[in-house]
Amino acid sequence: MTTSTGRPPAAATSLWRGEHGLVTAGLFSLAFMVAFEALAVVTVMPAVVDDLGGLSLYAVAFGAPVAVSIYSRTAAVPWVERSGPAPALLAGVAAFVAGLLLCASAPSMTVFLAGRAVQGLGMGAIGVTIYVVVALAYPDHLRARAMTVLTSAWMLPAVVGPGIAGWLAHVVGWRAVFWVAPLLAVVSLALTWRVVCRLGGDGSAARSGRRELLAGSVAVAVLLLAVSGQREVPGWPVLLVLSVAVVGALAPRLV
Repeated sequence: MTTSTGRPPAAATSLWRGEHGLVTAGLFSLAFMVAFEALAVVTVMPAVVDDLGGLSLYAVAFGAPVAVSIYSRTAAVPWVERSGPAPALLAGVAAFVAGLLLCASAPSMTVFLAGRAVQGLGMGAIGVTIYVVVALAYPDHLRARAMTVLTSAWMLPAVVGPGIAGWLAHVVGWRAVFWVAPLLAVVSLALTWRVVCRLGGDGSAARSGRRELLAGSVAVAVLLLAVSGQREVPGWPVLLVLSVAVVGALAPRLV
């Protein structure tokens, strides 16, 4: 359908109007929050260690979410293909929020690390599904623009994230960095939900046990790589070499 000038209607040419506007805002804010939390922890970890202890586990706070997200990304793909993006996106946001709340209320470093791992579970699922939503929810002529918006959402926290996280940690405390994100994540999901629920899968994709096993092996290797990097585990040089070898050998097979 075109107007009398031969141009498509405004709603079809803008990412920021109508339902497309809601989806764009929701996807942008979801990607921004995931990237922000991944970077903010770098700023606040010294304060976390001062409060909770566990200096020997410092690297695990970074390795755990990366490791778990490798597995969750792989496991989410057939789920999205089979059932559409809605269930995986809902589960991803729920896990991400649960992980944030665990970190925010953690009484010990062990609980904090568990929260980081649960965050990674959600981050992987969100990372897969938002690109599926872009592919299915936008017409061809808007898809490239939507990808540009998502790219900026992933990159912007690298510029503003450390400053915001540092300010929150200084003024309110490091826990505030994890308290503020859950509500924003839920609002972001709500903005996209009406459209996402209409995007179905083909119902035929089956789980790939082999790929999930590979992803699990790579995830364990990444976690062991983080642990061995602390140089406090007996035999850490051997563990380091083995972890690098496993990641190098198996990770390319996940592509």
